[in-house]
Parts: sequence; C-alpha cells; structure tokens
Amino acid sequence: MLAARAVDLACSGNIKAIGLIAERIEGRVGMRPDEVAPEGEARRGDMQAVIESVVTALVNARLASADDSPEDSAPDRTPVVING
Repeated sequence: MLAARAVDLACSGNIKAIGLIAERIEGRVGMRPDEVAPEGEARRGDMQAVIESVVTALVNARLASADDSPEDSAPDRTPVVING
C-alpha cells in the first residue's frame, strides 16, 4: 500500500517520492559509516596538509607582493573590445 502510494506520487512528479524509490532500487549514494577505508582517512589528512601548505604559500606571496608595491599605484590596462 505504501509502495503504491510512493509510485503514484513519483509519477505525478513528487521529487521526494522519486528519491525514495531510487534509493530503494539503486541504494544510497556514497559509503556507509562502517565502510570507510582506513587508507582513505590517512589520505584525507595528507590532502588537508597539502592544501594548507598551498594556501599558506599563496597568502605569503600575496602579502609579500603587497609590501613591494605602492598601495595607490594601479597597473595601466588597455581595454579589449571584441566586435561580434
């Protein structure tokens, strides 16, 4: 009875009913908590360290370039006009 109602709602365009039916047929997307691979957790820590070092380097480079140039000088730029 409940399944028939879900199908009826899904046929009429109810997104939640469509999702419910898709979950029942295909399964949920992603890994379940008990399926987390231990090497995945180690890789996550490594990736966070790499991202942190890249962001730190970018911020330091930006701060260094800001110290080297006067604040009120802007580079000369020529606008580009594209005729279509």
